[in-house]
Amino acid sequence: MILSLENITRTIKGNKVLDDISLKFNGGTSYAVSGKEGSGKTMLIRAMCGLIRLDSGKVSLDGKVLGKDISVLPAGLMLEGASLYPDLSAVDNLKYLTSINKKVELEDIFGSLFTVDLDPDDKRPVGTFSSGMKKRLSLAQAIFENPDILLIDSIWNDGRTILKDIVEDYKKKGKIVIITCRDPKEVEGLCDETIYIEEGKVKK
Repeated sequence: MILSLENITRTIKGNKVLDDISLKFNGGTSYAVSGKEGSGKTMLIRAMCGLIRLDSGKVSLDGKVLGKDISVLPAGLMLEGASLYPDLSAVDNLKYLTSINKKVELEDIFGSLFTVDLDPDDKRPVGTFSSGMKKRLSLAQAIFENPDILLIDSIWNDGRTILKDIVEDYKKKGKIVIITCRDPKEVEGLCDETIYIEEGKVKK
């Protein structure tokens, strides 16, 4: 499996947030995308998923172009500040998504929560969760459909511990993992390769 970005560019309010970026991500490998706040790393993740319109360039998976040959990537996305339903339990948050996508069963929901160290029997509304628990639920949302590509926008305090086994499992299955960070030390031991982004460009 190869995820390719070819000469992708995106300009917002006259500022090139992505500037002619070309990259290849191989299955069975984990990647860090490192850069300061505002460097373009989150925009890069959004572009991979088709969440922003590109001015030019293309995203493709095994030669199939996103938006042309395939409508969406088989990707699980954990965005910083992702929306959760505060009045629902963790299980009901994932059940709601299941009712939309109709791709997974209840056992998949329970399995993803166990994986991120959340109790499926916890009936408390998510609004009462700690910030770390909310992060883990967002990760469960990203993995519960067993995607081929896992995109994590920003590592968090206990994220390395939670992600370690997940990353290894994905790699063994030939999948792709991409994690953004400000400093490569944040993902030390998790990622095989590091890509540096600065002002919308890949640093050589």
